[in-house]
Amino acid sequence: MGSVPVGAASPWKGVVYAIGIVASLVTYSYCQERIMTRPFVVKGEERLFTETGFLVLSNRLSAAAAAAVVLVAFGGVRALAPQAPIDRFPLVSVANLLATTCQYEALKWISLPTQALLKCAKLIPVMVLSALLSKRTYTTIDYSSAVLVGLGTASFMNGNISSRVATEGNSWIGLLLMFGNIFFDSLLMAYQERLFLGYKLSSNSQMLYVNLFSGLLSLLSCIPGGALRSSLSLLSSSGQFARELCLLTLGAVSAQFFITSTIKEFGAVFFGTVITVQQVSSVMVSSFVIGTKLSSWQWFSCGIVFTALSARNVSKWIHALRSRRRDQSGQEISEVDDQQSGKQLVVVGISDRDD
Repeated sequence: MGSVPVGAASPWKGVVYAIGIVASLVTYSYCQERIMTRPFVVKGEERLFTETGFLVLSNRLSAAAAAAVVLVAFGGVRALAPQAPIDRFPLVSVANLLATTCQYEALKWISLPTQALLKCAKLIPVMVLSALLSKRTYTTIDYSSAVLVGLGTASFMNGNISSRVATEGNSWIGLLLMFGNIFFDSLLMAYQERLFLGYKLSSNSQMLYVNLFSGLLSLLSCIPGGALRSSLSLLSSSGQFARELCLLTLGAVSAQFFITSTIKEFGAVFFGTVITVQQVSSVMVSSFVIGTKLSSWQWFSCGIVFTALSARNVSKWIHALRSRRRDQSGQEISEVDDQQSGKQLVVVGISDRDD
């Protein structure tokens, strides 16, 4: 996806999109941590929800339904036709399903702030692989930010990182699951990029078919062990679970639309800045609302990570502004040259006719 000129779209629209992303993803992260770590009271008994496949199922089917509504609203029923061969979607869906499942399962073992910092640390392997495989070059700010993110994350791990429902000493399981999440998420981005480059595929069409296949796979995984029946039983008997599941689904679906629109109209640099704000907000909500305890040193470590990411985003923002100004200057020079060339062509044409 090409970069979007900074400031090309309405600033107020950018504010709306930013608020939409932060509100949607903070709601999503709050609900997923709440559902996976707090028991629900059913007929006077506490019941802990453990069926992550059902969460994936509800999110994916809701996202597919929302994408279908948007496609029909703007393009009619014909817009539902796949814009790429059907056999191209299952691989993307599998990566999507595995990445999300690892993320939900990890909350059984590690806290959400730990999960948030590990996602930030994904910057390091991405930079290393891009430099080795794609020969991509990075600035001093990029490398400095990566080092600080790595140090801040490692420092954070020295404190308590366990989920409230995890048994002591089993945090390593959550860490392995998060490495799985990062790996499958990287595969997902690579497969999505291949889909967009290989076919004229709209984001809503991809959203529809990827989520449909992911939902089907989730359904198949829920049926054999009784997870679907157990989840539906809790859904029908606990109003609190039903409300939080609806909020989780609403946050996930609305975030997809806000993210797509933001990247399309404002570019990846602006989106990266918004995501940093969202991560800070999610950590604060987890700590102050849900009650996840962080030590002073862990707060300091979070500050190092988020400051490093903010500095990197600001650096890229400044670079994008300078690039835009250079492009505008070059465009003005090009327009003058075109006008002069056009005048010369007109003169030549008149001379030929006069002869």
